[in-house]
Amino acid sequence: MSSDYALASVRAKIRELERQAQELERAGKPGMAQLKAVIFKYKLTPDDVALVFRLSGAQRKRGIPKGTRLKVKFRNPQNPKETWAGRGLKPRWLVALLKQGTKLDDLAI
Repeated sequence: MSSDYALASVRAKIRELERQAQELERAGKPGMAQLKAVIFKYKLTPDDVALVFRLSGAQRKRGIPKGTRLKVKFRNPQNPKETWAGRGLKPRWLVALLKQGTKLDDLAI
């Protein structure tokens, strides 16, 4: 019976030490010292920090959601299946046509 108690006691200590190790790992993250300095300098409270995160979350919802397909703006006249929405790198077919002297406005839909 005493070995069960000793084993339970050791496991409790291990859990406590793991919790402390996690806290130390979080405290050692890059930027934590700067964050602490800013909080101290401006006398911010946890409510102030929570407010900033709530407001920044609301601002992120604007715009086009990730994964949404954009309307096609340009089409290859030689192969109508090749299109481009005007975002990201220009496709090879578009670059080739532009080098040949075609204007971007001529390819617009």
